[in-house]
Amino acid sequence: MSHPAQSAVQVLQQWAEASFERVLPFELLDLSPSIWGFGVSHQGGLTLVWCDVTDASPQDSWVVTLTGGIALDVPDPVGALVWSNNRSRLGVHGKHYCAVAREGNAAAVVYEVSLTHVLFNLLFGGPHGPGSFQSLAGHARGLLNLVVQSAAEGGADVTGSLGGRLFPPDEDGLTTLFTISSG
Repeated sequence: MSHPAQSAVQVLQQWAEASFERVLPFELLDLSPSIWGFGVSHQGGLTLVWCDVTDASPQDSWVVTLTGGIALDVPDPVGALVWSNNRSRLGVHGKHYCAVAREGNAAAVVYEVSLTHVLFNLLFGGPHGPGSFQSLAGHARGLLNLVVQSAAEGGADVTGSLGGRLFPPDEDGLTTLFTISSG
């Protein structure tokens, strides 16, 4: 029997495949039977969609995390922090944050939105009043779109104004996003 979180990730992956340039497998997650995820490469941005239910039963709380990679190796950590804080203040969903290298000479910037099990439980199990299924699915899909587009647009903005580079659209880029997001 599959975990409901696995179904949630699969639905998000189907939506991503229908909407964006490229969906990437994330082979590192294949090493665990209780972590699922995939990557999305779109217009220069990289997004990781993942969920970890290690030591959780299907009834426990779980979260699908959408992490958009904005920029890596930004040589102005203070500027990256200011950019992240300004964006977080303007946003309604999720948060932008900055991870600074131990030496303090570079930063990574990401944008993250969490989708809780409650949204998917309602989506998959109802009850559904008129239009509620479409509204719930539209909300979840809209947040996926928001993170993917933010990774692309934010990446261009940060690297253009502060330097650094975009997250590479490969296993290394996904591993870096996973390390930042889970750490």
